[in-house]
Amino acid sequence: MVLLTGPSGVGKSTLAAGLANTLPSADIISYGNVLFECQRAEDPQLTYAQFRESASRIVAPADIAAADLLVARHICRLRTIVRVILLELHTVTVTEHGFRATPFRPVVLRRMRPDGVVHLTARPKDLRRRLAAQSSGRRIQSVNGAEHLARLQEQAALLYSCTAGCSLFVIDSAPGPDVVLEHALKCLAGIGISRTVEQNYDDHVPLPGTATRRSSLKRK
Repeated sequence: MVLLTGPSGVGKSTLAAGLANTLPSADIISYGNVLFECQRAEDPQLTYAQFRESASRIVAPADIAAADLLVARHICRLRTIVRVILLELHTVTVTEHGFRATPFRPVVLRRMRPDGVVHLTARPKDLRRRLAAQSSGRRIQSVNGAEHLARLQEQAALLYSCTAGCSLFVIDSAPGPDVVLEHALKCLAGIGISRTVEQNYDDHVPLPGTATRRSSLKRK
C-alpha cells in the first residue's frame, strides 16, 4: 500500500493512472473523491466543482476524521484481495487565511500500514503556473504561496514516512509524466512492488473514490 502525495496540480492523478495501467491489480483511492462523496451524502445537490471551491469552508475536522476511518477500513479489506493499493491525497488545503494541514492521525496510519510514500514535487514557479491553468478552488496567487504549499506538503509526507516507519521517495515532476512514472516504478520495485507479480482476484464493492484495474495477465 502506497501513499501518493504532493501539492495540487503537481501530477498525482496522472501518475496514479499510469501506475494503475502498469502494476498488477492496482486499486486507486482518491481521498478527495471519498471526502466529496461523504459530503454529497449530506447534500445531494453538491457538485464536485462546488466542493473544490468551498472544501476549506464546508469540510469540518469531524468530516475528515470520518473519511479517514472509512478509507482505513477499506484498505484493510482490500489487502486481502489486491496486491497494490494507491491512496492519492494532499494533506494541505489552501484557505482564505493561508493554509490548513489535516494529516492522518497515527492510529489511522497504523491501520493503513503503508509500505511507502511517493511524493511529487515541483519548482514553485512551475507549480504556480499549473495551478493557474487548472484553477478550480486552488487559490494560490503567488510563487511564494506555491513555495509554502509545496514545503508543507513535503513535510506532511515526511511525517507519514516517519510515523509509519516506511520509505519516502521524493520525485521531481519536471521531466514529465513518462519519466515520473518510470522513476516511481523503480522506487516501488525497491520496496517489493513490481509489475510482474501474479495476483488472485475476488469481486469486491469499491469504495467511492476508487478505481480498480483488473487483468488475468501479469499486468496490462
